[in-house]
Amino acid sequence: MSTHEPKESRAIVRPGVLALIAIAAPAALGLETIARTLLLPAELAQVRQELRPTLTPIAWGLLIVTLASAPLGLLTLRALTRRFLAKVTATNGDERRRREARFEAMFVATSVPQLPAILATFALTAGSDAWPVIATMVTSTIGVVAIGLSANAQRT
Repeated sequence: MSTHEPKESRAIVRPGVLALIAIAAPAALGLETIARTLLLPAELAQVRQELRPTLTPIAWGLLIVTLASAPLGLLTLRALTRRFLAKVTATNGDERRRREARFEAMFVATSVPQLPAILATFALTAGSDAWPVIATMVTSTIGVVAIGLSANAQRT
């Protein structure tokens, strides 16, 4: 057995790249927490506390949106993969261009579960309770990994 994989069987997204994409939203949450702790004046703590009862249900709602967005991201992946590969085929693109098209489709599709997670980060900044935001980050990360693994499993 050869130690070199044929180009067609290589993963569209390598594990390290997928990990970087998956931690983008949690990293934004970490940066938000650091920035809020270091830069926001103490007077805003009272405002954040007053907004908590309003923003926490919104953050829980964003968790529900994130749960729904992972399957939507998978549908987006399939649709974009078909569209991008059709363009490559129409222009007689080579295998490298087909792989690039599949990677681009995956990259766009992974943003679907990340968008509500980023909105949840803003809710935390404004005063939401942390638990729904943390749950949203975990859900988003799982969705991104599922989309990346699905992209690797596709052979179109």
